[in-house]
Amino acid sequence: DYYAEIETKLHADIPSIDMFRINNKDVYFISTDGGLYISKDSLKTVKNISLNNHNVSQYYSVYTSRVNPTHIHAGSQDQGFQHSNAQIGAEPINFRQVISGDYGHIVSSDFGASIWMVYPGFVLYYSDIINTETSYMQNFDFNGHLWMPPLMADPEDPTACFLGGGAYNSGAKLIHVKKMGERLNFEELAYNFTNASNTAISAMAYSKMNTDYRYVLNSDGEFYYSTDAGANWEKTNDFT
Repeated sequence: DYYAEIETKLHADIPSIDMFRINNKDVYFISTDGGLYISKDSLKTVKNISLNNHNVSQYYSVYTSRVNPTHIHAGSQDQGFQHSNAQIGAEPINFRQVISGDYGHIVSSDFGASIWMVYPGFVLYYSDIINTETSYMQNFDFNGHLWMPPLMADPEDPTACFLGGGAYNSGAKLIHVKKMGERLNFEELAYNFTNASNTAISAMAYSKMNTDYRYVLNSDGEFYYSTDAGANWEKTNDFT
C-alpha cells in the first residue's frame, strides 16, 4: 500500500520504533527506509514527515544541471528521486521527494535539460526536467545485469542512453534505450563484454573531448575501449 500513499502508509523496511512523552501524550516515531513517520494516536494512523526538506539520505547518484545549476537531482535509497531548486549557500540543501524507490546513475547529454536514471527493473526518462515532471518509464526484462545496472548518456542523442547488461540470452552487452513516442525502446547491441558466465557490465563512460572514445568495465575487472563510437571494441589485456 505504501507506493500509492507514501504520506500515510508505512514503508515496509522498519529499523526502529521510538516513543516519547511530549506534553503528556505518547508520540511515536517510526524510522523506515522510506522516511521518518510520526503517530499521535498510538499508531492507528501515521504521517510521513520527511517528504520535503531532505538533507540526509543515502544517495546513489547526484546530478547538477548545467542549464540552470540551482536545479540539482538526486537518486536515493528508498527515498526515491529527489529534486532541489535552491540557491547554493553555506546551509545544507533541502530536497523534495518526487517519487519513491531506489534511483541511481543519473545521466544527461544535453547538460541537464533532460535526464535519465535507472531503478532496479526499469529506466526512467524526464525529457524536460526543469519545466515539468512528465516522465517516461519502461521495464527491462533481460538477464544477468547488476541489481542497479549502470547508465551512460548517448552523446549523439539526448533522447537515448545506454544501459549495461546482462543480455536477453547470455553475455554482458550494451542495451541502447531510445524514446520513441510515448514509450522507451530497448535494442541489444551485438558486442559481448565477457567470455564468462555471471558477469555483468559495471561501468561505462565516453570521453568529453572526443565522444568516439568509449569505455566499458565489467564485474570481473576487465576493461574495454572503442575509438570509433562503439562500432569496434578492444580488450585491454594488461588491465588489472
